[in-house]
Amino acid sequence: MPSNHAAHRHPRVLTAAQSARPSQQLTRKPFTSTDAALEAMAEIIRARQAVDQFDRIIEVPSRQTLVQRARRLTKQFHARLAASRDRLPIVERCYMLRLRPVEIEALLVTALGRIGMLSYSCSTLSQITELLRPSQRDGLTLMRSVTLRGRLAASETLMLDDDDEEDQEPCERTLLLDRAIVDELVHGKTLAAHRADVRSEKDLHRWLRKVTAAIARYAELMAEIADNNPFAPRSRRYRQAMRQRLSELHDILNLHPKWGLSRLLAEVDRDRGREIILLALVGKALAHLPADHDLFTGEYLVWACTRDPLDYEDGFAELTPAAPLVRSELIRPCQGTDSFVSDRPDDLKTVEFELGERALTLLGVERCTSPAIRRAAGLRAPKMRLDQLVLSNAVNECLSMALVQARQHRRLMEDWGLGQRITYGRAVTLLFEGPPGVGKTAAAEALAAELDRHILVVDYSKIQNCFVGETEKRIVKTFRNAARHGAVLFWDEADAMFFDRDTSTHSWEVRDVNVLLQELERFEGVCVLATNRKVSLDPALERRISLKVRFDRPDAAMRAAIWRKLLPETLPLAEDVDLAELSAADLSGGQIKNALLNAARRALCRGEDSVVSMADFRHAVQSELEGSLAADHRPRIGFRTGAT
Repeated sequence: MPSNHAAHRHPRVLTAAQSARPSQQLTRKPFTSTDAALEAMAEIIRARQAVDQFDRIIEVPSRQTLVQRARRLTKQFHARLAASRDRLPIVERCYMLRLRPVEIEALLVTALGRIGMLSYSCSTLSQITELLRPSQRDGLTLMRSVTLRGRLAASETLMLDDDDEEDQEPCERTLLLDRAIVDELVHGKTLAAHRADVRSEKDLHRWLRKVTAAIARYAELMAEIADNNPFAPRSRRYRQAMRQRLSELHDILNLHPKWGLSRLLAEVDRDRGREIILLALVGKALAHLPADHDLFTGEYLVWACTRDPLDYEDGFAELTPAAPLVRSELIRPCQGTDSFVSDRPDDLKTVEFELGERALTLLGVERCTSPAIRRAAGLRAPKMRLDQLVLSNAVNECLSMALVQARQHRRLMEDWGLGQRITYGRAVTLLFEGPPGVGKTAAAEALAAELDRHILVVDYSKIQNCFVGETEKRIVKTFRNAARHGAVLFWDEADAMFFDRDTSTHSWEVRDVNVLLQELERFEGVCVLATNRKVSLDPALERRISLKVRFDRPDAAMRAAIWRKLLPETLPLAEDVDLAELSAADLSGGQIKNALLNAARRALCRGEDSVVSMADFRHAVQSELEGSLAADHRPRIGFRTGAT
């Protein structure tokens, strides 16, 4: 590290931490502005350079006067900084990071150079030390601080550029300065702190897409570099972009300490690596990226908070069951903590993570649920209500019991003490049995509507997966989404998955049913299983079903009621339409709906002024009856078609 002749002869002259003489009175008046603090720093630099220049042409007694002036300015500067820590953002940042005097001076001098307030180059560590002229001890402190694990570098405030040539000496590498500091100096505030488009938590959740995207790009780049991809760009630009977004986020949150994300990040005391992991998973919870994006796997979460590929393996320590993030329920594996088989990085690379319940509570996602979050979770608003359905008295009675249990869950379990005796399996679990078109799906939607909840309809094709462990993971995720959003969980064609384990032919089928039963046992919401035929369910599932509801085909009176409910008053009907004749046809509710639509379509084909005639209805009803008869003779295909 270059040094100066004067610094060798008088090593204590320019040391920032040197104590003042007892008789010397220091001005401890706070700086009135950031500009005043920067000007004071620039004056110190000029005073130190004057010492060096004067040493070459003037006698020692005169030089000593300049030395004392440089000392006094330095001591006074740091005394005034200490008094300004609650007044100036950049000073508050320095003290929050617990920077030593020489580190503060290096940071401010670099900033002065970036905004053009110095006529000297300040882009490398060598040039900074040339201006500061620190003692040997302070020089070593500064060098260690801007390297990979130093105080300035760890906070990404001021650090050496990792993308410079590997054989380049550290003191000749470029210094990278946090862009937020430049914003503070040029504009008097960070630009993000007063963004017009971030005025509420909902605005923040939208703006966070930029943070999620920056983290994802950096993680993907680091993975490419690790794979020795010759076309991978250097990481500096991507890391700077991520750091810039994180700095902007901090400045926004500093203005809103009571927002959910502020509370969440406070849990990790702004530890940069843990913050990045949390923010990446916040992006998942807010549906900024698809739930199966690589960023949410252990491998890419670690790459996102890794600067040096040599530290990659160590980063998995943050994802183990004993790690603070997992232990404190801020994050969790999507498969559940039981899925961990070891703490080895190879086992954690493919594990998918998500925010834990505690993190979701702090973040307040449920209170700010957006349409994108609902779509990502598979939720939709119910379209039917009970008063729109025509159901038998037995079915209505069962649905009323289910509604009472769901609405009065606390009274049943706490006030009446049932929760003390029934410690698990307390969900409202219903089994809807019956042929197609008799109202099973509509009844499930009506339950959700009466409870003012969304409904989550399970798509079997998206649950089943050929990869080992993937189906179990999706089952767990489905139950968690329903529980998190308080949705009614509806398993249509439940016999495809909830079958008797004794009839299974593959080990993975048994595992799937085991996971289903475990999750159903833990679930405390409303779960509806529907099947079109009488099936042999697993005995353990039979015990978990609180209500079995049989949906039969409607009789003539129910069919007449269905026709009346479905026929709108604005539908132009011919005078010959006979509701009694229509009700005599043995149709299910779903078939009546189809017949009504087809009759209306047939009439409209004749022209816009046409009316729906009895002939249109007879033709549509006959088509439904013939289709129903044909359907009975079609061969069945699919899982366990022989079950009874």
